[in-house]
Amino acid sequence: QSYLQALQLFDAYRKVGPGGELALARVHRKLATLKMLEDDYAAAAAHVDAASPLLDSSEEAQSERAVLDDLTAVDAMRREDFAQAQSLLEHAVMVDRQVLDRARQAARPIQRASAALAAHLQHLGDALRRNGSADAASIYEQAETLATEVLATYPNQDNTRFMLDLIRHGRALAYSKGLVHTAPAERTAAVEAALDREFGSGFRRLKFGMSTAEVNGLFDHPFELDPKTLPRAGEYLTGDVRYLWIPISQSADFRDFYGLAARCLNDTLDYVTFLFHEDSLIRISYRLYGPAMRGCRARRGLFPELATRHLMPLLGTPKQWRLQWDTKQVSVIGTTLPQGPRLDIVAR
Repeated sequence: QSYLQALQLFDAYRKVGPGGELALARVHRKLATLKMLEDDYAAAAAHVDAASPLLDSSEEAQSERAVLDDLTAVDAMRREDFAQAQSLLEHAVMVDRQVLDRARQAARPIQRASAALAAHLQHLGDALRRNGSADAASIYEQAETLATEVLATYPNQDNTRFMLDLIRHGRALAYSKGLVHTAPAERTAAVEAALDREFGSGFRRLKFGMSTAEVNGLFDHPFELDPKTLPRAGEYLTGDVRYLWIPISQSADFRDFYGLAARCLNDTLDYVTFLFHEDSLIRISYRLYGPAMRGCRARRGLFPELATRHLMPLLGTPKQWRLQWDTKQVSVIGTTLPQGPRLDIVAR
């Protein structure tokens, strides 16, 4: 009733100036959502049709258009037009990813954009599943990761919690339909076991808990160093953490991790950092910050390759790929910074 009254006020006193049409479009979108909850799809479509021409090319308007696409896709799935639903939802997800990328780059809050993307990914997973596509599994995983991240920050977000229930049920239905050959719980356990095998103790010969001297002794050309004189890691504000770094080209353990040829590595900008608390290794940070070179692998391909190798959900877009997975032993965190990708392997 409140939205209807707001719509009447807009009609009676048409707002002039920036934001007026966007605000009116939002009222129509909220009414469309309510009409869908009442199973009045004709009225919902009328509100979507009324909202669409009010939206311009601004970021806020495009985010609103993504929600309208989602509503139209839900109606398309009701009519079993899964091809239309998939097309609409893929566009909505593309817009959401762009909005989320820009928010991260501008250091703006991202929870609302993350929740919107998770909802649209959930519906895209539903459309793919109902159309018999095995691609639904990876889409559900991305949706679950985003929803879980939102709840980690805002645990009282009931809408996101209920959405997470549906995402997980969608994955279970995909398994029961034969689109996924491993049950969700078994697959999660398998992913964690694979990550623990590669990263649970550190990486190859470089083990968590090693002293600076032990780590240094595994380099191609060890340094002469005193742990007490190593530089402090400024990001650790509540403890004394020290670090040392070496070029990837000088670490036998990391040279073939991503397979960049020696000529493609920059010894100043492509490196591995080792962080120590009380002279005990707690974090390994692999960084590809060097410039792109002709005939060399793209540095931004690191996270897609790791996601494929370890069956982890890949989040973001090519400009800002990211990934994160936590096991009982280790956190594996991939972040794309302006200078390039950084992979952190952190003891838990």
